[in-house]
Amino acid sequence: MRTRIDVEFVGDRDGTAAFTWGQRGIWDAMATNRQTWNLSYVVELADVRADVDSVVDAIGRLLVRHESLRTVVRVAEGSPLQVVVRSGSLPVLTVTSGAAEARDTAMTLRRELVEPPFDHGTELPVRINLVEVDGVVWHAVFVYSHVAVDFGAAQVIHEDLRHVLATGSFPGEAGLQPLDLARREASAGAAVTSRAVRYWTEQLRRIPPTTLSSSGPLHDPPVQEGVLMSTALRAAAKRVAARHGTTASTAVLAACAMILGRWTGHSVVALNMPVGNRFKEEHRRLTTNLVQHGLFVLDLPPGGTLDDIVPLAVKSAMRAYRYAYYDQTALDRARAEIDAERGEQINPLCCFQNLDNVFDEPDALDGLPDGDIAEKLVDSQFAWGVEDAPSRCHFCLKVGPWRGEDQAVRLTANTAYLPPDRIGGFLRELEGVLVSSAVPPRS
Repeated sequence: MRTRIDVEFVGDRDGTAAFTWGQRGIWDAMATNRQTWNLSYVVELADVRADVDSVVDAIGRLLVRHESLRTVVRVAEGSPLQVVVRSGSLPVLTVTSGAAEARDTAMTLRRELVEPPFDHGTELPVRINLVEVDGVVWHAVFVYSHVAVDFGAAQVIHEDLRHVLATGSFPGEAGLQPLDLARREASAGAAVTSRAVRYWTEQLRRIPPTTLSSSGPLHDPPVQEGVLMSTALRAAAKRVAARHGTTASTAVLAACAMILGRWTGHSVVALNMPVGNRFKEEHRRLTTNLVQHGLFVLDLPPGGTLDDIVPLAVKSAMRAYRYAYYDQTALDRARAEIDAERGEQINPLCCFQNLDNVFDEPDALDGLPDGDIAEKLVDSQFAWGVEDAPSRCHFCLKVGPWRGEDQAVRLTANTAYLPPDRIGGFLRELEGVLVSSAVPPRS
């Protein structure tokens, strides 16, 4: 049975401001790629033992607390504005389910909600459905517009939901809101942007126009995704990372750049990297999209081993993070000037993503003996995935969860630049480079 409930809310204020830098970046990217990039989550609530009325009340309180959830978009003179509405309602669908099929019901609702694009001019940027079993809400399905929320913001919202259901109150004050951030960026962001633009222009003048070159015709489908589920790869990445005092994902990033250098012949390898921009304390619990692109540029030493490259990759990654917070419009102007100066578009069109930071979390793979790492190579499995929203990137390497697997490394590629056999080959070479570096050869 499906029941619709309109969740009413009355907030403390309304207001209009320019987009934040992160909002503008994703808005422009969506327009360029003609994609929505909606974010979807299933929040487990069975252990909280809350009924529908309690969860509906908590959702209303979330809408009051987080202004990003009651924001629509208005375009004025070609520029998007965020408009926070003071009051309104959000339709929430409650679905009654049996215990055995509750999870499947939640996943079905997730697929239904995530597909349609948001009408940003009239629709609030969140959709919520609930799955009820014997009077208790087991799952809350959230789908967000990426313009309003990133992964970090979604985690804050879900933590707030569970906290208010368990204790009756939120964990502290809401803190900075997107309207406030936009006004700060407009008034005090010039110096931050200037430093970022200087870094980007210096790098864009010296990197290859694009990291990969077209190697043949498009295959069917044109964008394909290979997935390598390898405990050996992740254990080896952790071993290499521990040796250099960094993270497993950074070790994978270094190996990725090393292999791209081999395959392309470039001595300078560039990758786009989504950066969360939650380094400042005031940004930690801010519920907006703070993600912007960082530019990772690595000079590969001739004949360098992975142990030579990892420290360089750490420094390059830190520079990418440091200069990934900027006024998107100002950077776009600077990039257009570099493109004109060099006579072509300069964009790696290759990216590296660390999804949810799960790949770096401590677990039983830390300190795994050499023999165990090598033995786990036989258990690694390659599969073809389905890329839900292929971008214009030629190459995108992602580390992190995939269909319940924490060890997954995924490579999505435009097949004109990386044909299917090379997709699998790249992932296997990545595994081999990391394992051979982590486990010394036997004499």
